[in-house]
Amino acid sequence: MKTKKKSQNEIVNSIKPHGHQYQVGLIQLAMHLRSIGGFAYRAITKGIEIFFSFLKISISIPHFTTIRLWSLRLGLFRLSKTIEKADDWIYLIDATIKCGPRKCLVIIGIRLSSILKRKNDNLTLTHEDAVVLDLYPCKKLTGEVVSERLQKASECTGLPLSIVSDRGGEIKKGERLYRENGKLHEKYFYIFDVPHKLARLFEATFSNCDRWNEFLKKVTYTKLQVAQTDMSCIAPPVQRSISRYMNVDIQVGWALAVIRAKKQGKLDHFPKAKVDQCFGWLDEFELLIIEWDQMVNIAESIKKAVREKGVSMKMYEELEEEIRKIPQDSRNVSIFANKAISALREEVEKLPTGVTVIGTTEVLESAFGKYKELSHQYRGNLEVSSNTLSLPLFIGEKPTEYTVKEGLESTLCRNFFKWCKELVGETMASGRRKILAQGKMLW
Repeated sequence: MKTKKKSQNEIVNSIKPHGHQYQVGLIQLAMHLRSIGGFAYRAITKGIEIFFSFLKISISIPHFTTIRLWSLRLGLFRLSKTIEKADDWIYLIDATIKCGPRKCLVIIGIRLSSILKRKNDNLTLTHEDAVVLDLYPCKKLTGEVVSERLQKASECTGLPLSIVSDRGGEIKKGERLYRENGKLHEKYFYIFDVPHKLARLFEATFSNCDRWNEFLKKVTYTKLQVAQTDMSCIAPPVQRSISRYMNVDIQVGWALAVIRAKKQGKLDHFPKAKVDQCFGWLDEFELLIIEWDQMVNIAESIKKAVREKGVSMKMYEELEEEIRKIPQDSRNVSIFANKAISALREEVEKLPTGVTVIGTTEVLESAFGKYKELSHQYRGNLEVSSNTLSLPLFIGEKPTEYTVKEGLESTLCRNFFKWCKELVGETMASGRRKILAQGKMLW
């Protein structure tokens, strides 16, 4: 069914939510720019101003803080909505923290039946496929807290068919407590997020490998050497300080690309002495890099299959045959391939016969990434604060006129401030203002 395009007159002349100055159409436009376009709050204000001035329409433009409050109130509204109870809910659970004392536990739910109905048999999840079931900022995230929040979510949706997570310490304990203390779905099973499981396999393979550690040191040295030169365009990627084994493919891919570029003469326009100084060391690692690249290809094939086909015995059998066709030029690669297949097999064996389920939390990680990017635009830091309420706006159906009107009329400012006081408390920004500010903050 095609969505009817909205004219500028409909945006300007649409009804207003009770007690609000601005039209529903304008608020909906702002929320789409935020949730779909990824605009910062100030950019939304400027964008609306430019849009209507270009159309020569005189309209009152909302301040960016007004748009922010709309966004967070609508996020709280989505959190408080009644969820349809069913016996095929799958929970994806994770916690996020960047700086400051708080963590934020997030549980999103996906109806398995709605995913399996797709005609193209591609189970790749989008943000619109999910709904936020719980969002809980706290200073101390424990297994008991995780178990309690899982219990609260299951009271809203019915007992979950499955829970998928990266098995971080608190979440692993929380799932165990939930399983031991609560009533469970008759077919319940717990899936270890496959990309994270493969990252642990990379960690076990590389963490004590002297040549890998030497490779990373030389990558760091090379980045410093070329940072302010003409060769900065081919500088190595930044190494992650946490979850670094989730990005082995980036480091190995860069090294392999530089080796190929050298062989093809694409670096010949740079001074040869400088190229040899900065990148000559890659020659002695070439065979190892090819070996590592084959390991990466195996892991990427598994992640792609899990993303697109879910986890099932049928998928496993097809993938096992495909993995055997990937070049494995050394004993180390063959050992890695066998371990990767065995890791996937462990998850498949948990499933009832004939069942296909989601095996990755990538859609939740993607929402976290979007939230962190936009939070950085707003305050320059990634503290867990009231801005976490924007997460429910990124996940689920696009805001409609009806949901915008209903959300703003039912979730008042006092509801939002109460939620912030009870769950967030004093933030780093408010503490900084209280202690250090004697006028306008300059940082």
